[in-house]
Amino acid sequence: MIHVCFPIHDKNGTYAKYLGTAIYSLLKNTKEKVMIHLLHDDTFRLEDKKKLVDMVKAFSQDIKFYCISIDDVIQRLDGTARWYYTVGTFFRLYILKTVPSVIEKIIYLDADVVVHLDIKQLWDIPFQDAAIIAAHDVHIQSFKSYPLFDNACLSADKYFNAGVLVLNCNLIREKFNLLNNSINFFVEHYEEILSADQDALNYVFKTSCRFVDNIYNLSVKHERELGKIKIKPAIYHYINRSYGSEQVDEYDQLYYQYLLESPWGDVEFGMNCLLNMHSDLYALQKQLRKQKCMFVRSKKVIYFGASGVLLQAILKEIPRQLSDYFVDNDSDKWGEIVAEMPVCDPQKICTEQRNSIVIIIVSLQYTTIKRQLEFYGYQENRDFFYGEDLLSAENGGKKYNMFLSFDKKTKGGNIWRYR
Repeated sequence: MIHVCFPIHDKNGTYAKYLGTAIYSLLKNTKEKVMIHLLHDDTFRLEDKKKLVDMVKAFSQDIKFYCISIDDVIQRLDGTARWYYTVGTFFRLYILKTVPSVIEKIIYLDADVVVHLDIKQLWDIPFQDAAIIAAHDVHIQSFKSYPLFDNACLSADKYFNAGVLVLNCNLIREKFNLLNNSINFFVEHYEEILSADQDALNYVFKTSCRFVDNIYNLSVKHERELGKIKIKPAIYHYINRSYGSEQVDEYDQLYYQYLLESPWGDVEFGMNCLLNMHSDLYALQKQLRKQKCMFVRSKKVIYFGASGVLLQAILKEIPRQLSDYFVDNDSDKWGEIVAEMPVCDPQKICTEQRNSIVIIIVSLQYTTIKRQLEFYGYQENRDFFYGEDLLSAENGGKKYNMFLSFDKKTKGGNIWRYR
């Protein structure tokens, strides 16, 4: 039987789907008998526990749950170190203290992995007298300075990523006091630590690690940086949540394929994805508006349209300059003064130096005026903008907040509501 351990601390109730995806991918790709050992605290929800039990049972596999507390460790740390680390940081250190002592060997996996190979491949690698099996951390070289390397406490060329480990339980119990030695390391070196318990594990096992190929802990972030967008059998590590809408590539497709096949790939997840995309689009829209306004304020501004509510709102956003003026297709308005600026014939635009002006359309006849300006040779979103796109939400700009969200508490009937 292959023993595999996962941790979860789920304070916000949002991380179980990633854990479920990792376990689902593992079980789908092996025919070996597997026992899942899940270390959790009281933040782990009963509904997610039930989903896990049902999913593992569907694969004819087994799972055990261990509810642990790290209060004793927190009390042993001084005030500074106590606040430096999160609760989940310590779960890896509790594995051998928690699982049955008859277990001689166990694989540890972070919850942000996808096991896209038969886990037996990793299980069958011999320890060769080492306490652990791990892969090099490919990101460590990107640090310009790493205090624990600078003081020779650790070595960069022998530094492993702790997201995928195989533990030689008997040897560790016999020769390494994992929990106590790690806590002592935290207390002594907390000012130099950058990678929390990963630094501690590297310190404890710095002379007893067998390094294996990075296919057993393949950083998606690093593969993307190298331009390697090709799926192969591997354990993919989505470090720093490197999945989502920013890069829709084969790695995203692989991840969401497993997630959507799992019990967490339901309607609620789909709506949450849409809501996250909506949030990202709103943030992007705000940034674009800010950049457009900065661009506009660096030019002479010509307002196309000399009346209306939109005009009044725009004048609150864009500071006026003495050289600014209005143009309007209504010849009766030519020569008038609006907001201390003259109203002119639109033909005047053609006499301006193109790179020194920007045109803001404040009329409701946007499509008609857009065609007129394009006929003059001007380009939308370069030479002219629609005024509403420059407005902040406070002054009546687009808020993008009329969006459907999922009401989890509703049972049947209308489960969608407007935000």
